[in-house]
Amino acid sequence: MDVQSIENGIRNASIDDNDEDDFLQVLKKGTKAATSNITKDQLERLITYSEKSSTAKNLLELLINDTDSFLMGLYVLGDVKGVVLFNALLINKSGKELMLNLLSTIRIRLKNDFIDKSKLDYQLEKYLISIYLNVISRFSISNPQHLQVFLALINPIHFADHDTTIYKEISRIVLLIVIKYLTIDKDTSTEIIQDFLEIIYEETTLTTSQFINLIDVLELLFPVIPEVISSIYVHDQIKTHIMVEISKLFNKGDEYALSLPINRLKIIHLLKLINSSCITEGCRTFNASHYVSLLKLGMEFGSDKEIQILSVLDLIKLWNFIQLENQKVDDSKLNIKTEDLTFILTSYLRTEYKGDRNSIIEHCIEGLAYLTLNVSVKENFRSDETIIENLISLLELNTQSKPSETFQNEGFNSSLAYGLLLIFTNLTKLTDPNMKNNDKSTLKFLKEYSNAGTRQSNVSEDQASIKLFNKALLFDHKIVSNISKLKIANIESESGAKSKMNNLIPLTINIILMIATTSEKKVKEELVKQGALNLILNCLVKYSTVIKGTVNETRPVNESPEIIETRVEAIRALAKILISVNPMLAFDKYDVKTCVPFLVELLGPDISKYSESSTLSPSVGQYPYLLEMSLIDKYEGLLALTNVSSITTNSDIRNHIIASTFDQHLNNLLLDGDNPHVQRGTWELLSNLILEPRLLAKFFNIDDGGETSNENLNRLKILIKLLNSEDLSLQVTIGGLLANSTEHEVISNILVANETIRSDLFRTICIISEEQPQDDELILRIGFVLLNLVYAARENPTFHNWIMQSDYVKRSVTSIIRENKSQEILDVFIEIARVGGGAK
Repeated sequence: MDVQSIENGIRNASIDDNDEDDFLQVLKKGTKAATSNITKDQLERLITYSEKSSTAKNLLELLINDTDSFLMGLYVLGDVKGVVLFNALLINKSGKELMLNLLSTIRIRLKNDFIDKSKLDYQLEKYLISIYLNVISRFSISNPQHLQVFLALINPIHFADHDTTIYKEISRIVLLIVIKYLTIDKDTSTEIIQDFLEIIYEETTLTTSQFINLIDVLELLFPVIPEVISSIYVHDQIKTHIMVEISKLFNKGDEYALSLPINRLKIIHLLKLINSSCITEGCRTFNASHYVSLLKLGMEFGSDKEIQILSVLDLIKLWNFIQLENQKVDDSKLNIKTEDLTFILTSYLRTEYKGDRNSIIEHCIEGLAYLTLNVSVKENFRSDETIIENLISLLELNTQSKPSETFQNEGFNSSLAYGLLLIFTNLTKLTDPNMKNNDKSTLKFLKEYSNAGTRQSNVSEDQASIKLFNKALLFDHKIVSNISKLKIANIESESGAKSKMNNLIPLTINIILMIATTSEKKVKEELVKQGALNLILNCLVKYSTVIKGTVNETRPVNESPEIIETRVEAIRALAKILISVNPMLAFDKYDVKTCVPFLVELLGPDISKYSESSTLSPSVGQYPYLLEMSLIDKYEGLLALTNVSSITTNSDIRNHIIASTFDQHLNNLLLDGDNPHVQRGTWELLSNLILEPRLLAKFFNIDDGGETSNENLNRLKILIKLLNSEDLSLQVTIGGLLANSTEHEVISNILVANETIRSDLFRTICIISEEQPQDDELILRIGFVLLNLVYAARENPTFHNWIMQSDYVKRSVTSIIRENKSQEILDVFIEIARVGGGAK
């Protein structure tokens, strides 16, 4: 198809003649076309034009005829996302050859512009590499050889006359391209990266541009392929180049030669590389051996805050290795103290963070996140109201979508938010031994650096003071409300994979859990007011799946340890909150029923799925975390379910709880005499649920003589036996269960009709009446049970005569009337005597 045919095709489309001429000229000639009369409305019409299969073919032909002009034309038209391009490619199912040509065209354009900087348009550069990333991501087309051009772009000198924002954006996109290529073809891509770096560092001397490109590429790729980059970083030639540059930057011994901006740029980017390299133990050891003197000088250079803060951050990360005896570092000469490191960072935080246009505050907060692993630092922070207010202020400012007048960072900064939440996680952390897995950290980047903190692990922190701090953080500083404004549930993980959790969620859940670890009801209510319940359920809903064939049984969306651990903490926090708050008032975004399957997880694995060989069935074996649920987990899960079941207006919730818990958990836990709290919690839940017919049948359907009725009869016998337990609280709970259930006349009739049950029950009531006449709560419940039975027996002369003649009843009524002083209880037992006619 020739150009004339294309022009005819476009003229037959819905775009009018004037528009058509402009668009055609732009797409054919790229940046050379006249564009003064191009409008947003016309671009939208062109996008519509590209969405139709018949006309998209015309655009595809223009792309094939002159790919570079077509790309430049779209950029001029304002289609910076390449919508028209991808519509044409997708509708026409373009082949691999065209895709590779498209990628090569972008590579050539970038390379030529990079060589001839007079032609540079940084927004155009960003546009081109964004298009490149989208092509390889959408179509899985790749040419790893192109990586060399993209890595050459990682050089701030290339953007020296412009705002660093565009350099950060381009570096981020290049990093995503590298990650994509490593995913598609790791071996080839790794080899090309190594070759690119080797070509640079094998030079005898490096230009300033080469040196900065080298250290920036190393810094960028350390988190992606640390095993590859770390071996390059410690190479003798790399070290030689760095030491040469360091020697140039010394002036008369201990001062940096900062008269030229380029020298400052070298220092800052070298400090950032050292920071990034600390991701591996080998590199930390290497840094401690070779670069500590540089960092010490930087720490003392207070006239340049960015250099000082970065140096302090690097020293903090190397702290443990500087301390080790087998390192060739004379710590006594360096005289580095935790107090000095802390003072520099907190001084900046107190007075100078406002108006920070760079990433200094981000580095400052990262350093403080490490330091707050230290017990003494944590204690000082908790008592320093100015520090806490400034940290909260930073958190508040970071929730804004645009930079504020006092805080010039670019709106939401996930790295800054992470550092702030990490500090609050450290400050709110409790060491309650009953909180299973409380010492497990999801903070991967701290795991290898926490020796300084663990050396003090035997130092006991005052748990009561931490709880007071947590309470103040909630009420005075609205910590959860501020976190809610971050809208962390909408932030994808750094990898972009939905199956992975963004790193702000574990911190948020941990902070809520620590605050919720208190017995104060008003704290739980305030958590709900500030949105904690929604944050918890957002996390659980997003990272959970429902197991098919179950009663809405929930499990983690995948087997990621981080997701599993965070979900467990979220469920624990959910239970702690729901134990205390009114469930009818607590839920606004979610239905209260949503929380039930999550709370059930705290009860452990479904015991009905154990095989005869005492191993778990495959469906349970995938979730070993359920086996790790502690007694505290089970007890608090039961209490939370009990509170949720107290909603008397919602029978669906109670039936859902029964269906989800009885056969799977409660039937076993009600016998667990070794764990009295769990056993009592089980019976309290059953007492709340007992008025539901499906649960009544589990205890009182004992008449048909089948296997099920025998199981029910056994449960009923256990219930009556536990009524005389040595645990008064358990007695009261079971007494309440019997009192509630015998309000149904049919249940009372079953109890008096079965001779064995009747004798056991009345004998137990008699024993309690004689031995515990002053236990008012229990006696009142026993009284109501006896009264309900007496009323039921009146309708059957045989049973009524038995009760009238029963020594158990006479003794029970007589004992209570003689011994108990409560008028309410006396009224009940006098009524029993009147109706039954059996006591004097």
